[in-house]
Amino acid sequence: MAVSGQICVVAGHTRGFTRSVVEALLKRGSKVIFTSSNLEQGEAEQDRLGQLYGPSKVHCAHTDHRDEPAMEQLFLKAIKIFGEVNLMISATAQDNVTLKGGVGALNVAELDKKVDRLVLDNDVKGIKRSAWMALKYMGRHNGFTGGTLLNIASPVELEGVGGGGCTVLGTTRGLGLARLVGTHGVKVVTIYQPSIDYPATPIMDCPSIDPATPPIDPAWHHGYSATYQLDKRRGYSREYTGYMALHAATQQAQELPGLLIRALS
Repeated sequence: MAVSGQICVVAGHTRGFTRSVVEALLKRGSKVIFTSSNLEQGEAEQDRLGQLYGPSKVHCAHTDHRDEPAMEQLFLKAIKIFGEVNLMISATAQDNVTLKGGVGALNVAELDKKVDRLVLDNDVKGIKRSAWMALKYMGRHNGFTGGTLLNIASPVELEGVGGGGCTVLGTTRGLGLARLVGTHGVKVVTIYQPSIDYPATPIMDCPSIDPATPPIDPAWHHGYSATYQLDKRRGYSREYTGYMALHAATQQAQELPGLLIRALS
């Protein structure tokens, strides 16, 4: 998988780390169709990115990435627009989870453990769901050219969350077996989302798509002028983490035919 020139479907949210990965893809010449469950935010992000990289390079789908029929329609739309898809990014790290049945008599530690298990289960389900979609619409066995599935999972598994269910690591291993990849040509890469604290100091009059996400100013994409010296750290950290996610996926896809997983820090 090359870092540049990909035709990509990004299933996730238009904020935070996933947003930085989309930005890195577009900056390096890829064409992207991304999901947004919030119509207003999605259209605003498409307009912003279209002005920076060209309106034909980026498309937003008002779709819940956890809805399988809707995602299947999105893949068909992407193939219709771009001709093929050779990279899918599935970002479950920012998904909200629902704690059903209330908290009862759980103490804080027990509650944290239960929530972490729900987050981990959501990551695993998301990887499986996206793998099914990627194999169907990217796999060589279905007449396509293969490609890469890059999962962005939450880092809770790194904290030793257990419970007896499937893990992100185990699921990635199962999907990335060399004999399977040799048949369908879709390599599976998983990256644990890093904990990045983007500085939130506002600059000029550039509203953020998400209040929790600092704004990106077009000037950042053409070098750092003296006007933006104080905000170089914010712009650099965003671009760096997005690029490194793609770089890690590239290196792993080149080095190993099967299991591909890395923690980005």
